[in-house]
Amino acid sequence: MNYIYANRKFCLNTFKSTNRDLLEHFLYRLAFDMVAGVVTDLHPECPQNLSDEISNFYGRALSSQVVQWLISDMRESKQEFRSRMGRMLSGTIDHIIKHNS
Repeated sequence: MNYIYANRKFCLNTFKSTNRDLLEHFLYRLAFDMVAGVVTDLHPECPQNLSDEISNFYGRALSSQVVQWLISDMRESKQEFRSRMGRMLSGTIDHIIKHNS
């Protein structure tokens, strides 16, 4: 979020260009890796296939939300965006692992 906000003009221009798919893939990989780190921190014993499923699902969800944020010209503040994502993710990863391991 900080990178995107600090490089707002570059990200918006990239998003609006023909290279949009590169930005979307970049955002997905960042989100995937972030979620994978959370899974490891919460449950180091989580099976790799479940960790990958969770990371893929939430990586796609988070990167799609960032894309929506870009589409709206980032009218929502970083703080509002973070709070909204926090509400959506609060406890969900822990719940999935506890009920599927």
